Amino acid sequence: MAEYEHLEELTIGLFDRGELGYAQTEDEFIQLKSGRWSPNFFNGRGIMSFSPKLEMPITAQKRLARLTVEGYAHGLDQAKNPLDHMINLPQAVNPIVGAVALLSGRSLLYLRTPEGEKGYGKHSPIEGEYSDGDSVAGIDNVISDGATKKEVTEPIEGAGLELPEFIVLLNREEGGEAALKKRGYDLTSVVGMGLATQILFDAGRIQHQQAEWSFTYIDRYDVPVE
Repeated sequence: MAEYEHLEELTIGLFDRGELGYAQTEDEFIQLKSGRWSPNFFNGRGIMSFSPKLEMPITAQKRLARLTVEGYAHGLDQAKNPLDHMINLPQAVNPIVGAVALLSGRSLLYLRTPEGEKGYGKHSPIEGEYSDGDSVAGIDNVISDGATKKEVTEPIEGAGLELPEFIVLLNREEGGEAALKKRGYDLTSVVGMGLATQILFDAGRIQHQQAEWSFTYIDRYDVPVE
């Protein structure tokens, strides 16, 4: 896969914006849904909002939003499978998928967040125009161990769509890609946590100990893709 040309600027921007962060001490490690204690975190939900209250200038915030959208578009261009549509995986990526679809020229299907019985209106679990057998890429912000991806495959495939691949901005490199591959899905990521950590360390954004915690974490949990 060809590397996104603005990968270094994107990674540093995510850190400076506070969307990608590293623990200062072991007491600040974050417990993930998997139960693992991580020395770093990635959010991505706030990238499309801008505020003068942040230390990052507004112009830089807008630049980061643009780079993020371009990063996803690059990932779609590097997809391993022919694709008819892209589809969001609720909810973290919801604010950005429309911009990605517009920039990349891709058809967007929208997977609704389960709302229960509202008692009014007429809604489909998947919004958009598609036919049985169409191929879609599932778009998400991050992958860790891959467990949560199981929650979204059923409604997508149950609608008659083919889901050969997931596209994520950040691969935390803790076994998720191997888990997906075992279930028959491909993964394309814009950046891996190991490379992101190296970029930030080289740029002086994180200290040696923070980088070592991250590399050790990846070594502990990453699984080779067969």
